[in-house]
Amino acid sequence: MTVFQKIFLQSYRTLAAAILITVLLVASSYFFTIILYSANRTWVAPIILTKASPRVMATGAEAFRARQGLATLQIASESLRREIAVIDEQAIAVGNLMARYDLALREETVANAAFVKSISQLKSSKMADDYRASTILAASKATEQSIDQELAAGLITKEVAARARAQVVSMESNVTSAKLGTVALSQQIHDLNSGIDTMRGDAKSSKALESQSRVATLKQQLAALEIQRFRNNAELKNKNTEIQELQAIVDTVEATPYFRIAQDNELSALFAFVPYENESAVAMGKAIYSCWAKVVACARVGTVKWIGSDEEKGFHPIFQRDIRGFLIQLDLENPSAAKEQVLFLGSAPLFL
Repeated sequence: MTVFQKIFLQSYRTLAAAILITVLLVASSYFFTIILYSANRTWVAPIILTKASPRVMATGAEAFRARQGLATLQIASESLRREIAVIDEQAIAVGNLMARYDLALREETVANAAFVKSISQLKSSKMADDYRASTILAASKATEQSIDQELAAGLITKEVAARARAQVVSMESNVTSAKLGTVALSQQIHDLNSGIDTMRGDAKSSKALESQSRVATLKQQLAALEIQRFRNNAELKNKNTEIQELQAIVDTVEATPYFRIAQDNELSALFAFVPYENESAVAMGKAIYSCWAKVVACARVGTVKWIGSDEEKGFHPIFQRDIRGFLIQLDLENPSAAKEQVLFLGSAPLFL
């Protein structure tokens, strides 16, 4: 075998051994990584979210619409409360007026009944006076003929005759006026009795009916106010229920990390996806570690700033499959650590 052949053979053996060792190292590293990430419960997958991220923008818009709807409902609810307060004041005023009007009508009816009794007695006396006056007037008319006879016989002067006739005319006028007064008194008694009968249920006096109509109008107004108040209270109850439901939606939206980014003054924020199986490792203020080659040369790079509660979908960085979990916000001293594939909570995975 020549020297060249010996060198070639030795080189081939060395290369084959190197390739074999490399393959074994790669395979060992792969299986070691799989075993490590299967057993490790402290790893998280960092995520960089910005204000321009579609989900962040959509969450901000959703929160804005929810707040706008909440403000509209609150304004409508406050308007209904004020309207109900005004209706209550109007109902009290109308109720008081109706009670006063009704009381006044009852008292007026009682007073009119007493007045009718008194005036009826007066009417009887007045009719007796009218009768006596008519009797006296009839006697005076009988003497009126004797005045003309005495004047013709020269027993009295014309002046005396004129005064006698004037007295007769004056008496006739007084009797007529007295009779007219009696008629007016009778009409007054009739009107009062008609009003009293109308207030007791009959329909004899238009004036009394008008008063009852006013009371009925007040009752109608009060009933309309009661109906409006019932409707407003029912609508207010519905508005308050909608406000509570929409407030719950607003609270839910504002509790998401996407809303935190939308409201933050910074253009981006650093988060990490935590699978549910690693949930026990998460705690506020817990240290975060970044490692070279994912497992060695680890260094502390920050702490946990916020812990979310909503479920998120993630992708396993090693096994390349969909997984379920939630997000946490990171406070990193070195923001470039968020570009790593994985970070670790609490300590380095191999304590290195």
